[in-house]
Amino acid sequence: MKKIFLLVACVCMAVGVYAQPQFGVKAGLNLSNISNADMGDVKSKMKPSFYAGVFADFQVVDFMSISPELIYSRQGNYYKDSYEGETYKTWNRLNYLNIPVMFKFTFVKGLSVDVGPQFGFNLNGKTKDKWDYEGESGDSKNSISDNIKTFDFGLNFGLSYMITEKIDVAARYNLGLTDVYKNNQGDACRNGVLQIGVGYRF
Repeated sequence: MKKIFLLVACVCMAVGVYAQPQFGVKAGLNLSNISNADMGDVKSKMKPSFYAGVFADFQVVDFMSISPELIYSRQGNYYKDSYEGETYKTWNRLNYLNIPVMFKFTFVKGLSVDVGPQFGFNLNGKTKDKWDYEGESGDSKNSISDNIKTFDFGLNFGLSYMITEKIDVAARYNLGLTDVYKNNQGDACRNGVLQIGVGYRF
């Protein structure tokens, strides 16, 4: 893992010597889930949230650019169950500071295929439980930070399209490759996040 990180860092530094970067901001919708996180018959569901951050574009050749990013990303998953008229809901929120390094290949004007590694650092984890029964409801919130691994590695795949010279829209899927939880005795639970958003270049 360290070798991959060092290789990506060296590539970015080498590109920075020869290419004038474009800087920008981006934000959008997260649809996140965690694999192998079902609780018995209760299925883990996608949880909507958001991401926001900054990026730099380095044009390497006409058809390829490298774009390192710094992204705050709210991820996690969601459960819903009903039993004897009582409804239970649970939201797991995992907050990450992600560093994707995207290699963007443009073969059609304005449209690029984007792939690259992502290095994620967990900031904290929280869970919220809510129940409803015969018109009454209650909820509780707890920290799960101690159960979440600090580092998360994944791969990104997506498309982006330049609407104007400054504005692009993009869709991306982050496939997590490391287990989210510490001391997990079962199948690895990995992040999976679909992102849809917009970017603006200064």
